[in-house]
Amino acid sequence: MQNQYKVLAVIPARGGSKGVKNKNIRLIGGKPLIYWSILEASKSKLISEFYVSTDSKDIQKISEAYKANVLLRPSHLADDSTSMNETLQFLYKQLENLDKVFDIIVLLQPTAPFRSSEHIDLAIQKFIQSKNAKSLVSVYKVEDTHPARMYKLDNNECLIKVMNEPESYLRQDLDEMYHRNGAIYICTSKLLKEKGKLTCDNPLAFIMTKEDSINIDDEQDLEIANFFMEKKIKES
Repeated sequence: MQNQYKVLAVIPARGGSKGVKNKNIRLIGGKPLIYWSILEASKSKLISEFYVSTDSKDIQKISEAYKANVLLRPSHLADDSTSMNETLQFLYKQLENLDKVFDIIVLLQPTAPFRSSEHIDLAIQKFIQSKNAKSLVSVYKVEDTHPARMYKLDNNECLIKVMNEPESYLRQDLDEMYHRNGAIYICTSKLLKEKGKLTCDNPLAFIMTKEDSINIDDEQDLEIANFFMEKKIKES
């Protein structure tokens, strides 16, 4: 597919992490976690340029060792309360100051190491071909974690249904539901600049498998991801 659009990809990787210490540089399959996103971004046929956005000198050094462009951000844009929208707006202004302008922005979180360049290009292609889409979000289909089987607690710790289950209680009778997997976000630069948003109210869906949707939030996720990555490397 010939791409007439300028596509910017951003890999956000702050130094601090509460769930997993130094998460973005912990080893997965013998490589720092961030390596896998840099690798796949570099293999994409539709990304024009990509940058790692970080506040960490260690992440900067590792990223540059893998030939990634790095833009540093201030520490106040790298704490737990910083939204991704703020980070992207800051980075986009940095690039505009360098006379770089893009039509489409792709966010590739390093916590999704099984998202491939093929996933990235298929998502970009779908976004471009939709013509009217303002944003896209990658998801996977949920099964046993369906919201019809979930509850909230009231003040007495009694269960309250999140939504009503069909009378049959059969899985096949439940409406299909999809969970955001954090692997790929796409938006127009216009949406980010004018609305300060990465996603609109009804983003386009890019459906991935559950296996490719492993997202690292805690130490257990890290162990699972390492197991599957090592298996993948052996099989390749």
